[in-house]
Amino acid sequence: MNIRSAMLWAVLMAAFLLFSCGGGGKSSNPEHEPDWELGSLTEYTVTGGSGATIEDSLTGIDFEFPEGGNGTLAIAEIESNPDPDFEGSGFSLEYSGSERILARVPKDGAYCVMLMGYGTSAGSRDNRHEDDWRALAEIESTSNEAVFELIPTASSKSNGSYASITEHEGFKYHWITKIPPGSSDAVKLQAIKNQAIDFIGHYLDSLPASIKTAATNEYNGRLAPTFYADDNYYIGFTRRRLIGNSTTPMIGIMASSMTNTIAHEVGHYMHHVLVGDDTYLTLEDSAPDNHGIGDLHYKRQTIVEDIAYFGQYFLLGNVNSADAAEPAMMLRGKDPELKDYPSFEGFACCLLARLNSTRPQIRDMEFTSELRDFPVVGASFSDLFGIIAKGAVNVNQLRNHIKEYLKSKGQGDKYPVILERMGWRYNVKATIVNEDGDPVTNANVKCVTKVGGIEYFTRTENGYTDENGETSYIEVFPDSSYLRVEYNDETHDIPIYIDPDGATNVLVELGTVEIQAMNLSRFIGFNISGVVRGKLKAHSTYHPDSEYWIDFDFDTDHGLRGSFSGNTFTAEWDTSMYANPVNCSGTVTITIDPQNKTLVSAHTEFVEPASINAKKREYSVSISSIPDAERWDENIIYFRVEGEMACWFIQELNYRTYNDEGLDWYELLEFECNEESFIIVTVNAY
Repeated sequence: MNIRSAMLWAVLMAAFLLFSCGGGGKSSNPEHEPDWELGSLTEYTVTGGSGATIEDSLTGIDFEFPEGGNGTLAIAEIESNPDPDFEGSGFSLEYSGSERILARVPKDGAYCVMLMGYGTSAGSRDNRHEDDWRALAEIESTSNEAVFELIPTASSKSNGSYASITEHEGFKYHWITKIPPGSSDAVKLQAIKNQAIDFIGHYLDSLPASIKTAATNEYNGRLAPTFYADDNYYIGFTRRRLIGNSTTPMIGIMASSMTNTIAHEVGHYMHHVLVGDDTYLTLEDSAPDNHGIGDLHYKRQTIVEDIAYFGQYFLLGNVNSADAAEPAMMLRGKDPELKDYPSFEGFACCLLARLNSTRPQIRDMEFTSELRDFPVVGASFSDLFGIIAKGAVNVNQLRNHIKEYLKSKGQGDKYPVILERMGWRYNVKATIVNEDGDPVTNANVKCVTKVGGIEYFTRTENGYTDENGETSYIEVFPDSSYLRVEYNDETHDIPIYIDPDGATNVLVELGTVEIQAMNLSRFIGFNISGVVRGKLKAHSTYHPDSEYWIDFDFDTDHGLRGSFSGNTFTAEWDTSMYANPVNCSGTVTITIDPQNKTLVSAHTEFVEPASINAKKREYSVSISSIPDAERWDENIIYFRVEGEMACWFIQELNYRTYNDEGLDWYELLEFECNEESFIIVTVNAY
């Protein structure tokens, strides 16, 4: 174990000493209203300021009112049913006031103490709206006593309102259980806690540096969790009916729980740590009641379980033995045409897991024996936790955060393919017409998008138009892609946009789509030039590194020749212009939208060979989305942006120059644009 891991383990174990626990098994949820039999009622009049306390001899509990109290406290012993599967004793409690009540329960040498209430619950747990025994939050503990916050039912004198959408209404009936030290339950619970702490430590050690310290501080401080054994769940908050919520992280793991359950509940807890109280309260309020992988959650209303499943994938490499990077297998039998695929529980987990996977193929959703090509991202867990930490509360928000992440990594063009291959795809119909408005008949229509120089298609490869120019159903990518229309030996790529917020099982009508008569195939020459202010780092064997700014210019004025395939132009450097062509190379890939006369994207990579009077240069430039061509005719397509706006369109810029490798070279660290900056992209027909 290295020093850093040892220090983290020490911190985790110190926090562990503060944890509570519970014991025993779990009774099934009663299906009928229990018949309560109570002993004689003892009433106390509560008056007094901060810290007022009632010492009850029946229960042996001190009931404290930390902000003072004003009302009647009524307590009676539970003499019969429904007994939980925990040894102990029970009591009923009612309070006519609305102030907070703490129950100080003596430990009497027990391994741990658990206080439960009978009623409904909240948080990420099954059957939360059915009455059962539910653990109350232990808010502090000493060697002699455990302190719990009670949630009494609201009396007829109270006129408060719910603090959140949860239906929790408080508890009247309570049960105390104390686990003997050295018992089998105590041994099992200790092992479970040790496993959970190990998992939390692995989480913290895998977070990006930007959030790791804050998350570790939350774990060791404000969000230090407490463990319970009444059920499997995570609850982040105590829901007070009248006076609002308080943050009381509760990890419930039964003594009989398996490793995947421990990982799942730890996943819930770490989700809370990563997104904070406000976001997690929203997530917790959206949590389903009874649920499971493949359950449909109407209108994509929740992903709280998905992030916990992703915790299992991170910690164990699978989700209940299923491969989360293969949604066709994990969500077996689900069809995007029949139900909205992103609404299925487990889909968001699969989306994150697939970003992590390095497999270049994925199983088809419908024909699971078929493999389809997939653009690998290979995102680290650190990056994925950074995406989760942005606080998405539904799969649509998560999708947008993933889109931002891909764009930041220069992989934004993979986004539509990733979603479509994962089952986030749509069926469309369209009417194809020419410039005169006449229907284009017997044309093959399919959907395509480009990732670098690679074209990806949906499963519909032949969607022929009829005599009215109408297509059959065509599967398409979400977001931006192209309808490729092939007829009369010509190919036309028409840009389309499908809103990913729409349900996948709803047919999209594109209406009338016009093809362009302009033939891009005659454009064969390319040039890109520009100027930005670049920050360079100098390297030399004779002096230490230093940083300075220069005006960095790039200009591919060496005769790049290429061709269009659809709306995408590719070219390679014309090396015949050089005396030593082996040392020089260059490539370019650009995509143009002829419908709107815009530049969709451009990526260039060049190596200029060294000569006696010039240093060798290597650089790559990626730009995107330059609107409104300044010139567009049969001979030239010309785009230009200038000034500080130029940097809006630069996605990537890498640069280095040197004479003799290892002696003196300069590398671009960062760049910025000013009023002197510009980008020019030109495609010529010559």
